[in-house]
Amino acid sequence: MRQQLKELDLAAPAALSPEEQQRVFLEVRGELRAEAGFKSLLEATPGITAGTSWPLVKRKMWTDPRFEAVPEPRRVALFREFKALLSEVEAYQRSQASKKAEADRAAAETEAKRAAAEAKAKKDNLGGLQDEQARLKAEYDRMEAKLRDMEARLKLKEASLFEAGGVAATAARDREGNVVFRFDEQKEEPSLNGSGLPKH
Repeated sequence: MRQQLKELDLAAPAALSPEEQQRVFLEVRGELRAEAGFKSLLEATPGITAGTSWPLVKRKMWTDPRFEAVPEPRRVALFREFKALLSEVEAYQRSQASKKAEADRAAAETEAKRAAAEAKAKKDNLGGLQDEQARLKAEYDRMEAKLRDMEARLKLKEASLFEAGGVAATAARDREGNVVFRFDEQKEEPSLNGSGLPKH
């Protein structure tokens, strides 16, 4: 019918009588409905991709009345249009998948960089804390040595005071390097006079 319409001079509406116009209208409407039905059949048929062949699709649909409602040349043309549309959709989906994969890769890369920077900051902070710990330990050791030295001086001073008061003190270092004092009271030994008797 479309071919017949092309052959008619549509610029001159008077060329068709009202009955012919009505008949042409109904025929075109019927063809358009049949094509719409066939397109919906193509969409509903599973497994059709941009690479599917017409003979394979034809075997899946040939029993459906929507298939028979459209002439074979027009079915093939509609199938090719449908495949071209599927090809565009598949290309778009691949493009979107590629963009998503790229975005995911970039996000993963950004997260990896952030995690590495965080780990480096923790390591640097830990290194700073270790340095501070070493400094504080050295300061503690220095102060402890100074305290031991002060204790030793104090004990020597006490020992000299005790010695003056009749107490003898001896100082020695133990295994750890600490100064240890021993205080012994000195007993006055009675001095003997020439007779061997004690002096009073």
